[in-house]
Amino acid sequence: MTAFVTTTFLRFKNAERLLAELLTHFAEHATVIRTDSGARLHTSYGTVDIARQQEGLSVGVSSRSAGALAMIKVFIAEHVFQFAHEPVAMVWSGDGADERRLPNFQRLRVLAASSVTPRMRRITFQCEDAAPFVGESHYHARLLIPPQGRAPIWPSLAASGRIIWPEGKDALTSRVYSIRSVEPARNILTMDIVVHGQGGSPGACFAKDAREDAIVGVLGPGGGGRPDAGNLLLLGDETALPTIARMLENLPSTSSADVFIEVEDEGEEQMLVSNARVRINWLHRHGVEPGRSARLEQILREQAAREAEAGRFVWAGCERGQAERLRNILGERSSMRRSSHHIMGFWTRQKAAYEPVEPAQPTSH
Repeated sequence: MTAFVTTTFLRFKNAERLLAELLTHFAEHATVIRTDSGARLHTSYGTVDIARQQEGLSVGVSSRSAGALAMIKVFIAEHVFQFAHEPVAMVWSGDGADERRLPNFQRLRVLAASSVTPRMRRITFQCEDAAPFVGESHYHARLLIPPQGRAPIWPSLAASGRIIWPEGKDALTSRVYSIRSVEPARNILTMDIVVHGQGGSPGACFAKDAREDAIVGVLGPGGGGRPDAGNLLLLGDETALPTIARMLENLPSTSSADVFIEVEDEGEEQMLVSNARVRINWLHRHGVEPGRSARLEQILREQAAREAEAGRFVWAGCERGQAERLRNILGERSSMRRSSHHIMGFWTRQKAAYEPVEPAQPTSH
């Protein structure tokens, strides 16, 4: 298969600091192999080589398709500018250097909206092509919500690989959500969105007020999907519930899973279906602020002692600070390999509650 290749050079005074911060963050989204000169990143989209040079860092990207190559460029560029803390000249050369169309963008039309529980809304969309969303590798997508009463202006790509977002009155609300289900024959996508935000966040307001025939955009798919493991430990709060539910529905009958889901109360529990051997445990906060409960940490500590023996893969999705605490718990165990767990920060308490801020795909905003 012909590879698509592109390169760039980052002329940067403090290249070591930038490299260290990038690799620490990339470890959440890719397999990072550190080398004498820098590192190689393996992602589902392709491979990234980052190398130290005399005056900065060289970056080379190789991918199986032009679209996947563009996705990695966006991913790299957005994070370079996020962690650089100073202006960076970044221009790509090679395949797709002149491409300004945003990869994996589609328009969605709202078909229906309903409440699954008091704090969870289900939005059904008609998309242009559901095929890219089929499969178990990528469960997430970035929803782009235009301002009410204005014709949508959709984003494009800069030469640096960064996304050019419309500004001012045309600014889009951008949020990452899980794709709950896909109907490829009908080009239909379904998302479940938590709506219990503090003061009514933009994403929550859209989910509450979504009307039939409303037009939004979507970038994706991206982010992690179902782990390739036969024995799973799944932990999460309600923001991870759509992902966990989809994982369980697609597990083969030969698999098994222990599931711990933290929600507000009994009214937020959902019927979860699976052909696998599944044990589901609901954890109720009963008024404790989301992200402040220590129930998931407690469960993980209790379960972690069994992981080396059982060979289970640990997956978790929750508030960003809580996700870091879960990583630390696993990091305390020398027997836990990095390849045997994936912990995702779905949202942060520094912003409106339940608003996902950690990009689950290489399209940051």
